[in-house]
Amino acid sequence: MPPGRIFFGFHLYTGKEEDQLLFDGMETLRGKDRKNRSEFIRFALAEYVGRHLPSGNPQLDIRVYGQVDPVPLSEAAKEKLAAPPPQPKATPNYAEMTTEQLLEMYRHPWKLQGFDRQMVGHILKKRGIDLEKIKGDLR
Repeated sequence: MPPGRIFFGFHLYTGKEEDQLLFDGMETLRGKDRKNRSEFIRFALAEYVGRHLPSGNPQLDIRVYGQVDPVPLSEAAKEKLAAPPPQPKATPNYAEMTTEQLLEMYRHPWKLQGFDRQMVGHILKKRGIDLEKIKGDLR
């Protein structure tokens, strides 16, 4: 081998689907950047080594977590944290609704989901409505 050339033989694909997706993604990016595989892999290795040497993983040191603000926040992150949290949607008072209103909602499964559908079904049963008949009409 000429001086300055290093050769490593290894498999990029092990037969797993995620490996195939990774390889396909590499080929797509490689084509966009107009680099051959060697340049692409060398670039990826250089980036990895640059992030992890000499100290290892680029995570924050454990001593930093006790500080008030260990990582400076971007302006967008500060705005997001300063915004008031979204208000939860109020649950309708199904007990005050008429039987007709409840039946209209219950007949359309997309109008009620999860717990709300169970609650309306319970109220309708308490009002003497045969839900099995309604379910049969839906089919």
